[in-house]
Amino acid sequence: MSQLTINTDYARSIGNPEPYLRLIGQAGFAGVHWCHQWLGEHRYRPWEVRRIGEMLERHGLDMIDLHGAVGFFSDWSSSIEPRRRAGVGQTKNRIEMTSELGGDAVVLHLPEGRVTGGDDWKKFARRSLDELETAARSAGVRVALENLPTPGHMEAMMGLCEEYPPEFLGICYDSGHGNMAGNGLDLLEQVAEMAEKGGESRLAALHLHDNFGSKDEHLPPFWGNIEWRRVMSILKAAGYRKPLCLECSMRHSGHKTDREFLQDAMTAGKRLIDLKGKQNGS
Repeated sequence: MSQLTINTDYARSIGNPEPYLRLIGQAGFAGVHWCHQWLGEHRYRPWEVRRIGEMLERHGLDMIDLHGAVGFFSDWSSSIEPRRRAGVGQTKNRIEMTSELGGDAVVLHLPEGRVTGGDDWKKFARRSLDELETAARSAGVRVALENLPTPGHMEAMMGLCEEYPPEFLGICYDSGHGNMAGNGLDLLEQVAEMAEKGGESRLAALHLHDNFGSKDEHLPPFWGNIEWRRVMSILKAAGYRKPLCLECSMRHSGHKTDREFLQDAMTAGKRLIDLKGKQNGS
């Protein structure tokens, strides 16, 4: 089986996930990045987690990592205390789910306008991270902050990461967002340099997709202008050992059927694996 994973919400993020899991498994993917219900207030109940585990097993898929929820009333880094507390509770719910299903990281967003508008956001983000650390460590799950497209966002995120140990707080590198910001790969090289110096890698998860630098299209790799050979070289230097994870969407792909889309995503993913192999053999 290929060492490729893909997001569960490549077509939709709500509703019954099993039809998508079935097609993902049939396309030859090894596992998934769980993205269902990532937008909103939903909290997974124990019976739902058990049912999802049964679905994954039925379709031969592993749950590699999970996208934390982004809600209006629940926002882990909010300055509004009830909203912040609700966000912490929702994130703990996702940490427990990730651990139960065998994943190792929960990806969180830091809102762009908040992060690039000054430093006040840090005290609220720190307060929540301090509350989440015990739960994450107990569950064996890392928190991974995702870079967003706004210039300066990834730099702020990396600075916050330095305040916490890498076994707790890491980075989810989103290739499309890095391309839109313009300097994502330069910053990812800095992450890799830290790992090369003997420290534990901060790179905890990946969202690999393509674009042309102006729109967040979530195209399969090699469909835009990202330098994928450079990406694979940096991932090697960063010591990234998890399966490569695509975060692609049918919306801008032009595909009419899920099967065609997943076939093209798999083809693109295999090209990435070939590049990775060449890097490892160099």
